[in-house]
This record gives sequence, C-alpha cells and structure tokens, in this order.
Amino acid sequence: MNFIIKELLKQEKIYTIKEFDKDQIIFFEGEICESVSIILSGSIYMSSYELDKEVKYNFLTKNEMFGNNLIFSKNNTYKASVFAHTKCKILFINKENFIQFLKNSEVLQHYLSYVATSRMKFRLEINLLRITSLKDRLLYYIEQNNNCLHYKTISELSRTLNTSRETLSRMITTLEKEKKLIKKDKKLCKI
Repeated sequence: MNFIIKELLKQEKIYTIKEFDKDQIIFFEGEICESVSIILSGSIYMSSYELDKEVKYNFLTKNEMFGNNLIFSKNNTYKASVFAHTKCKILFINKENFIQFLKNSEVLQHYLSYVATSRMKFRLEINLLRITSLKDRLLYYIEQNNNCLHYKTISELSRTLNTSRETLSRMITTLEKEKKLIKKDKKLCKI
C-alpha cells in the first residue's frame, strides 16, 4: 500500500485530504460512496446497530483503504456509518480519477495484491464473528496465523477478536497457565 500512496501523492490534483477528530463521523450509513478513501494517519471503524445494540467492526488503520469495493458496486451506499477511531487524516479520490490512476500497470499490480490480502483478512474477521466463545475465537485466530500470532498491542488484538482488552488478557492468562493451550512471550502467542 505504501507504493500506491507514494504514487498517488505525486499527482496532487486528483485527490483531496481531510482531517477528522476522534469519534467524528466520516460517512453516514446509507450515504452514497463517491470516492475511494485511504487512511494516511490514525484509524477508523464502522458502526451499525443490530437489535438496538451497536456493533463496531472493520477497524482500519494507517495505509489501509475503504470504499474501493463499494464504489464499483451497483448499490454503492455505505452499509454502516464510518467513524474516526482516533484523530485521522484521510485521502479521498473519486471513481474516475481512481480508474485513471490504476492504468499504470505497476500501480494496478500493487492494488490487486492489496485487495486480495484485504479480502482474506475480511473473510477471517467474518469467521471470527461466527465463533461465540472467546477461547475458541482466540485459538482459531492463532491457528489461522500458522499457530504463531504476533500482535502490536493487546487492545488491537481485542478489537480484532471483538472483545474488551481486559477480557482478552484474562483469557490469554487462563489458557497459558491453567490449560497450557498456548505459550505467551511478550507480544507473541503460540499454540
């Protein structure tokens, strides 16, 4: 993704950049997607309500993209509201300019690689949401990462597993000490 951003920033007239404060709405649920969005700094999440309960998902951070699939869809409205999770800076490029930008074969290769990797990550997140037990979710996630999971922070991992940081910390400790199912070493978990 760094290559795409670097190449895009060279073409100043085809995009806009906006800054958002923490918890500020970037797009409303039902709003038409008119641009591809790339996070230059900070992070975002999507939020929707199911049975009167807010569900936060799709946490994205620096150098990640959203709206790139939606903009080419027949129903190109946001299915959830998009919020700034932290203060963030986002680059927006409209559909026509994005298509022109992708005509560079090297850019297109990097974009297709990014899309394929993102798709696999999204599929894993959907599978995780189907697993009700946190223990099973954590073990499944570790298995999907070749039985060896590196993570930046426990908070980031807890968002991925859709639980609180405290609950996840307790679960890791329990699985490590009582059940001997995983081994933990700093920011690494192994089965």
